[in-house]
Amino acid sequence: MGEGALAGVAALLAMAGSAFAALLLLDGGQVGRLDRLTGAIVAMAAGAPAQLAATPSGGLPIAVHGRIDLMPLGISVIGAVVLGTLVLRRGRGGLLVRGASAAAVFTAGVGVVAAAARGSLTLPTGSASAATGAPACPGGSGLPGGLMGRLGGGGLSGGLGGGGLPGGLGSGGLPGGLGGGGLLGGLAGGGVPGGGGTALDAGFVVGVGPAVWGAAVGAVVVVGLCWLAARVPAVGGGLKGLRWPVVGLTVLCLVAAWVIGGPAAVGVGLLGLPFVVLGGLPWAVHTDGMLSCVLSRGTGLPGGGPPAGLIDGDLGIATALSAVLMLGFGAAVTAGARHVELTDMLMQSTCQSTRRAMGGSPAVAPVARRGAWRRASVRAAWVALAGGLLLTALALLSRVSAGLTAQAFILTVPLLDVRLAVDPWAAAGAGVVAAATGSLLASAFVSWRHDASR
Repeated sequence: MGEGALAGVAALLAMAGSAFAALLLLDGGQVGRLDRLTGAIVAMAAGAPAQLAATPSGGLPIAVHGRIDLMPLGISVIGAVVLGTLVLRRGRGGLLVRGASAAAVFTAGVGVVAAAARGSLTLPTGSASAATGAPACPGGSGLPGGLMGRLGGGGLSGGLGGGGLPGGLGSGGLPGGLGGGGLLGGLAGGGVPGGGGTALDAGFVVGVGPAVWGAAVGAVVVVGLCWLAARVPAVGGGLKGLRWPVVGLTVLCLVAAWVIGGPAAVGVGLLGLPFVVLGGLPWAVHTDGMLSCVLSRGTGLPGGGPPAGLIDGDLGIATALSAVLMLGFGAAVTAGARHVELTDMLMQSTCQSTRRAMGGSPAVAPVARRGAWRRASVRAAWVALAGGLLLTALALLSRVSAGLTAQAFILTVPLLDVRLAVDPWAAAGAGVVAAATGSLLASAFVSWRHDASR
């Protein structure tokens, strides 16, 4: 019980420490309190969405609400690895008891962190005014004739002074309305008396229920994998074979990110490094809402597809990197699984040498070779299944959605809804093919080395 509880606490601390380090590298202290932001990232890593809200400090009943549903998978993977490693450390004895206590403590800890992950945000000075430069949708307004212009000829009940709110919360609709040129531009450039730089009071909160549910499911999955690794030696060997390649690749990627983009790039890498595996797969981008035309014009994708930046030349690099990573996954898992069979291979080799010395049949070697390739094919099929499941899980967990709505008095206007997702079927197919290829290549290399050493 005690060791399981320590495993849950250690996993939570590892996630919190990694999130804190990423925020420091991203200079997150300028946006809000680092402890509250760290708690929010940990909760989001467990699957909780973040809710944002901003209101003008002038006291007007206007608010902008946002929703971000994004899992920082780098933090999630760190917590899963620490939890699984500590649960497995004592072997099969008492594994389920340790796993149950670890899952319970980890879930409770995530719930406490999520409940405390709420606070205020400090928006940069002039950020609202900068939004006035955002291009409007066709017609110069998000709602024809203006949001408030339709409500009584210029404002609410005749216009609150003949022309709506000061500066015109409805002079041109959204986004041309809410103050003439942008969503938040109106809140500072005329929507609030004295405009032109008026501050916004912003805050954030994360969902406690989704965080607890996601933490519980994730912990149970990790404990189940630990039990499988303890019961099936080949699975345990495959997981052990991934340790050093994954650690080395992570360090290499973070160092490269530091060299190319500086500390901020390393912070982004800590939060989302597993997304690199999915970089070369097809991403679907769907936009909806009154500001969707602005985003579509920026990406050149009115209906969806990969971002234009990838189409311009980065897509080939991302695809090649994804393929290399999955080939490496298949090879590393196969190498670890074959290590478990090393004793059997050595015994077979000794028996063959003894038969040859005693004048046994020379046909034994071809038969043994066919048996080795048959085992390699079966092993490749299992590794392919694991690779397909891994990429499918990553594709499902990597889905991103964000929403933006504006509220004025009793009116709520949906402004933007963005959803990004990887095709899970394409991810499954790519994982199966790449992992199987890597497994067969590793088996062929080991067989060649074995034959060359005889």
